[in-house]
Amino acid sequence: MTCRKSKGKLRDNNKGVTFIELVVVVAILAIMAASATYGITMLVSADAKKASKNLYQAVSELRNDTLSQTGEWWGELKRTSGNGQYTFTIYRRDTDGNVVEKDKQQLGSKLTISVTGNGTTTVTDTDSVLVYFKPGSGTVDKVVSGVTNASMLDSTSIKFTFNIASNNGLTYKLILWTNTGKIATE
Repeated sequence: MTCRKSKGKLRDNNKGVTFIELVVVVAILAIMAASATYGITMLVSADAKKASKNLYQAVSELRNDTLSQTGEWWGELKRTSGNGQYTFTIYRRDTDGNVVEKDKQQLGSKLTISVTGNGTTTVTDTDSVLVYFKPGSGTVDKVVSGVTNASMLDSTSIKFTFNIASNNGLTYKLILWTNTGKIATE
């Protein structure tokens, strides 16, 4: 805004918003919108990455428990809510036959997790997946679809893949090798 002094009074020369001012405001708004979109994308991606890390730790803990402690041990990957929230729970059956929950790991929300093995995919939206290790060797004993109780493991199974996908399409993969019981990221 410019001002001119005319006969002792200030007079405004205000004709409205200039085109340059309008372009600057629109550019600032576009930058703010892009930053917000990027931030939201990073939050969703971080949830999938966190879920991948938590699942890796939970399956490793299950394998270690199976190797070091008596009793039957298994883990259950299950969807716990409608917004894509999953848990991995470690259970133990003691010598009296009682089932005890040892640990429950929250994996994240707004996710889709599926398990692929033996050429088939079990999506845990409607099902749970149970993972068992052999006590003496730590190799994978069986991977079972929790609802149908169908084994996903046969003599040709080499690995199982846990696919953890966020809403923005980013996917993390964990590979569970059946012959060693090791879990790795891909």
